[in-house]
Amino acid sequence: MVLEEKAHRLQLTLSDLNGLDPQVHGGTKRGMIRCVLNVFGGGAVGQLRRIEGVTEELERFVRATKRAPGADDMFQAEIFRQTLIAAADLVEVHRAQ
Repeated sequence: MVLEEKAHRLQLTLSDLNGLDPQVHGGTKRGMIRCVLNVFGGGAVGQLRRIEGVTEELERFVRATKRAPGADDMFQAEIFRQTLIAAADLVEVHRAQ
């Protein structure tokens, strides 16, 4: 995420990132999770597996939700809110394990 104080100054800000190596995720879910863990710390194999378990269960929830009438758009406010609640609940369940 890039935050900028002033409009139309993005190129200057991005040039400051030139010396940083990108985190390469390879277009996979596991790669994305690994990259986020690398950036924010806590990239232990156990944590990667735990997060993968949460994401698999959340994907099942999303697929089931999308099958409900009128719920094909996950970015409708109420559906998105329910998905966030489900994600938080799954994290708590996996944290307790």
